Amino acid sequence: MLSSEPKRFLHRPPSSPVTFLQKLAQLITANVVCHPRILHDLLANLPNPPLISTTRLISLHYFHRSPPYAASFLHNTLIKSHSTTIYPEESIYCFIQMSRSGVSPDNFTYPFLLSALSHLRRRWLFEAVEGLGDQIHGQVAKRGFGSNIYVINTLLTFFAIDVEMGKARRLFDETFANGVVDVVTWNSIIHGYVKSGDLITAQNLFDEMPWKSDVSFSTMISAYTSTLDLDRAQFLIDSAEEGNVVTWNTMLTGLSKHGKMSSARKLFDKMPIKTIVSWNALVSGYAANGEMSLAMELFEMMPERDVVSWTAMISGYHRSSRYVEALEFFKSMLIDGTVKPTDATLIVVLSGCANLANLTLGRWVHAYIDRSNLLVSELRSSGTHLTPALIDMYSKCGETETALKLFYGISVKSVSAWNAMITGLAINGHGRESVDLFTEMQISGPKPNDITLVGVLTGCSHSGLINDGRRIFKSLTLGVYGGVTPELKHYGCYIDMLSRSGHLREAAHVISLMQMEPDFIILNALLASCKTYGNSEIARKFQSKFIELSSEPAVPEESKVGGRILVSKIYAGDGEWEKEEHMRAGLRRKQVGWSSIEKDGTVHRFIAGDRSHRQTHAIYSWVDEMVVKLRSEEGYNAAAAEGDVLVDLCEEDRESWGARHSEKLALGFAMLLDGGSGDIVKIVKNLRMCRDCHIFFKHVSKASKKVILVRDRIRFHRFVNGVCSCRDFW
Repeated sequence: MLSSEPKRFLHRPPSSPVTFLQKLAQLITANVVCHPRILHDLLANLPNPPLISTTRLISLHYFHRSPPYAASFLHNTLIKSHSTTIYPEESIYCFIQMSRSGVSPDNFTYPFLLSALSHLRRRWLFEAVEGLGDQIHGQVAKRGFGSNIYVINTLLTFFAIDVEMGKARRLFDETFANGVVDVVTWNSIIHGYVKSGDLITAQNLFDEMPWKSDVSFSTMISAYTSTLDLDRAQFLIDSAEEGNVVTWNTMLTGLSKHGKMSSARKLFDKMPIKTIVSWNALVSGYAANGEMSLAMELFEMMPERDVVSWTAMISGYHRSSRYVEALEFFKSMLIDGTVKPTDATLIVVLSGCANLANLTLGRWVHAYIDRSNLLVSELRSSGTHLTPALIDMYSKCGETETALKLFYGISVKSVSAWNAMITGLAINGHGRESVDLFTEMQISGPKPNDITLVGVLTGCSHSGLINDGRRIFKSLTLGVYGGVTPELKHYGCYIDMLSRSGHLREAAHVISLMQMEPDFIILNALLASCKTYGNSEIARKFQSKFIELSSEPAVPEESKVGGRILVSKIYAGDGEWEKEEHMRAGLRRKQVGWSSIEKDGTVHRFIAGDRSHRQTHAIYSWVDEMVVKLRSEEGYNAAAAEGDVLVDLCEEDRESWGARHSEKLALGFAMLLDGGSGDIVKIVKNLRMCRDCHIFFKHVSKASKKVILVRDRIRFHRFVNGVCSCRDFW
């Protein structure tokens, strides 16, 4: 019989980690932790996030107090519960203790243990998993579970997912010889071969299957669709059971995923049965390819919609850089009220908030996540997506302190969380802190990956940490960071760092030693600094290659225009006016420059020379008055920047030069909003900030005693008391 206190625990789970520990202490004192119902309830209500000390305490008490005749059921309960938490290694500990206590594993033990190993592998802890699959295979054979189809299928799936096809095939052949196979066994080995890219072997096994399920057909159809072998995929659809909507949806999804929207639409139109999966596949395909008008047309025609439908549209607008529309669509989803956003939806929305610096909506989404307990669910399932997205959002809104608080509140930090925080510090001009956090990651965190190195090298570049950058890049070339090798993006960060700091010859030497061809971004960084430092000698060596690269289709249109302008500025600086004029010939109208500022959840956007805002007169008056004031009190001289601005065009129209630039209008609006009483002004600009506006903002920050944060196309600018975090290099 259970005492009244344990019964109450079952009905009223502890509300906080402190309460949980108090209840756990009472249960340990009462010596009832080993009761099946209590043990299950304890593991189901671990504090969030669960502390390793808490989970280990439960395990230790169980193994020290459980009777020697304890059933494997209780041990399996521990192994299974730990396998899906952020501490799957506890399952391995429990299995070891189970073996030491003399309790024999049963047919449920090994699948639960393999589940724990899979979770460890998803966290990139390969060294912790290496060899354990083989050991489990040996134990399965030794203990007579070789004929248990459930155990064999789990082990085969474990090998196949990791593309260990040699081991998977040997296991399959053994089981086949013993006559212990079912459709799951066949599907697992076929999936493994498909994943490894061996479609011939996969097809041969598919042909040999005595019976085939929807999963069998879907696996092969998906494989052929991904390689664009559409005839084979269609043949399999025709071979499947008539009216099998699963196989049709598989091919439709594959075509949409690979951008074959014409073929996808034809298939969709002739489908005998259309489900919500069919509609979602086509909507997602159009949205992913930027065809938002067609996506919206289909979305409105849908007989029913689910969260996938809404998320596809939000993601499509986001992919097309239509962030305002993406967030408006999210609001429409909430108003509609028929579905609730998932973590996938919220990650896209948080990214949109980050791109627009919409802190109000970002905070609302964070509160929604807390209210919905989504972070708790993420931690329990070893997920790693929402928290890094929140860190990224706060960082890109200039709230690095909030991002750091969130980061250090995570008990088990994924590599994505480390990357988000290292990059967040870097782009906000906190290069030293970014490098220090990178060092901390090497000591106590997971192994860095390619994204980590981009983040920390960006920090070195933006903060002028030349020696740190050289040391980190050299270690990268030596393979010190877990096998990560230099890629173009790493070279881009390193050359940008050297170029910004004036080490142009060293940067050019690094380019000459690269094992790969430099791309547009690398040469753009070098030539921009050649222009800044007046080094036409090095610029001439690379500008023909740069012009060639700037015409490639993969380079965005605004970058192509910017590249031609950059080369023309170098010619102009050398007095080669004919070449300068030739480079400018045929320039198409550039992307419209805009700046935005968010207030109370509403994003106010300004373009150069904008007079559409209801406070236009007040905004222009403020800017004009501030120009006069700064000239007399701070020595501001717009004419000193005129030559550079007129050549650069500020990436906005020439006629809007000076006080009509969008960032100045946004600043004027911000200062008028609250009379300048706010702590920080935050502005987002879609293009590069010009020299004149940069000088103007420095003077305003000094005169107003305000912190002004501007995120342009290049980087963050944090203006404090007349100084910018970019050190006038951007």
